[in-house]
Amino acid sequence: MSNVVVVGGCGFIGSHLSLMLCKDNDVTVFDKASLPAKLKGKVKFVKGDIRDLAILEDVLSLADTVYHLAAQISVPKSFVEPYYDFSVNALGSINVAEACVKNKVKNLVVFSSAAVFGDNPNVPLSEDAETKPLSPYGDNKLFAEKYIGYIKKDVTFVRPFNVYGKGQDPANSYSGVISKFIDMARNGQDLIIFGDGKQTRDFVNVGDLCRAVIKVTGISGTFNVGCGKSVSINELAETVNGLFGLKSKVVYVDAREGDILHSCADVSKLRSVGWGAEIALKDGLKEMI
Repeated sequence: MSNVVVVGGCGFIGSHLSLMLCKDNDVTVFDKASLPAKLKGKVKFVKGDIRDLAILEDVLSLADTVYHLAAQISVPKSFVEPYYDFSVNALGSINVAEACVKNKVKNLVVFSSAAVFGDNPNVPLSEDAETKPLSPYGDNKLFAEKYIGYIKKDVTFVRPFNVYGKGQDPANSYSGVISKFIDMARNGQDLIIFGDGKQTRDFVNVGDLCRAVIKVTGISGTFNVGCGKSVSINELAETVNGLFGLKSKVVYVDAREGDILHSCADVSKLRSVGWGAEIALKDGLKEMI
């Protein structure tokens, strides 16, 4: 069994990945948040912040593989607190890479973001598509990719598109549109859409994402992770309403700064290594409901 450290393993994606990894590995979760109940007794836990290089170096001392998910995840917050975003997403990521190099960690898998592409109209987007981030968040994710590449060779970068799934907390202001729509519809509230709802997203289930990440571990390079299908926010609202058998009113408000119009992944590179999305959007929504 391998020694695996999941940096940022208490979050929505990190906890799903940690749970999947602990079936075949000794997993340590490193996070400044509290360990979720579903991981207690299954993983080792070390509390700490990625901005503390000394703690990171100690935690990664015996690691064979490191998954780096720790991040400031809100695009709006990155405008309000740009230095904090930079300190976590850029400088903190450099710490992770340096700690891996010092400890001769074999495999490093870094979670970047589709936000690095910005509003590139040439969808679906391949890994070598032009990057034009629209926010400090996207810029710092791209910065981290570049600088980690200088520090450590043979790194695996994954760029998730819009991730959803069980355990995504709608009360968290940074959660995705799917969990929020489900929560609003369940409570008979209006479905709030920022902009005209014609913007499109590529929604990938967290289970499919984690399987993709494990599949590409140890393969140097960058991988987009999505389903390769575009869904408009208007279509999503209609689907959620239909699954509840309700008709919540759709209310449109001003678009948010930094939000992109169209996003869809070209996942041919992932398919070439034997991965394919298994969970259709409607089935994933039913599971969450």
